Formats: sequence, C-alpha cells, structure tokens
Amino acid sequence: MDLSEIKHIATLGRLKLSDQEARHYAEKLAQVLSYVSRIESIQTDKILPMSHPIPITLTVQNLRPDQAISPTKPQQLQSILEIAPETQDGFFLVPAVLE
Repeated sequence: MDLSEIKHIATLGRLKLSDQEARHYAEKLAQVLSYVSRIESIQTDKILPMSHPIPITLTVQNLRPDQAISPTKPQQLQSILEIAPETQDGFFLVPAVLE
C-alpha cells in the first residue's frame, strides 16, 4: 500500500496522520497483509468445519452447574461490597448493557 491509500483510510476513520505516521502504519499494514496471505495459503480442504475448537461433549462436561453458592467467608464478601461503587441486597449494581 502506498501512502495515499494509508492517508485515505485514515481520512475515512477521521484520523489525522503525519507522513511519518503514515509510513509507519503502511509498514505495519504490509506485515499484517503478508501474514494474512500466509494464512490463506494453508491447505484446509480436508479439515471439517467446526463450531467450537473443543468437542461439544467435552465442553458440556466441563461446565460448572449454574447455581448460586454462599460465600465461605461472609466477612470477606462484606469488605468487598463496602468498596464497590454501588450495591443492593448484597449484590453489585452495574450499568445495564441491554434495554
């Protein structure tokens, strides 16, 4: 990639780059593209697609049960809750991420 392409990409991202920064990122981007090219050359014709790198039977067996447990040291829990920004009924209050 030449500097004009790097500067164009920077403009699209609303970034202002000096010529020195553009040269630096051109080198870095060339390295990334070279690595992607190496990955593309790997023969994967005989590898079956998978949804998870670990067989699902192993994954399910390794999961812990989804159940609440009482703390073994209530005084330790209380000291942690005391320094939390917000708590309610012994739980941490955190900002909602979904509406």
